[in-house]
Amino acid sequence: MKLLQTSILLFVLTNSLVALDDTQEHRAKMADRYLQVVPVQERMEEIVDTLALYLPEPQRELFKSDDQTPRFQSGDSSDGAGAD
Repeated sequence: MKLLQTSILLFVLTNSLVALDDTQEHRAKMADRYLQVVPVQERMEEIVDTLALYLPEPQRELFKSDDQTPRFQSGDSSDGAGAD
């Protein structure tokens, strides 16, 4: 009985590890899914704030200003931008 349970468990786990086809459509869907879950804009702002700490204090606000730091927007990634 233990062997049967172990075999079923092993089958289920290995079956879930099978990769999906690596296509542009699938990559775009996964990128969109990632951007829905991960707050890219907030993360980039945290990185900029952390990097600004390494600058002399008078330069920090200039570094963090919109015209000095690129702002990233999450959007539809199906246009193929950045694709291999």
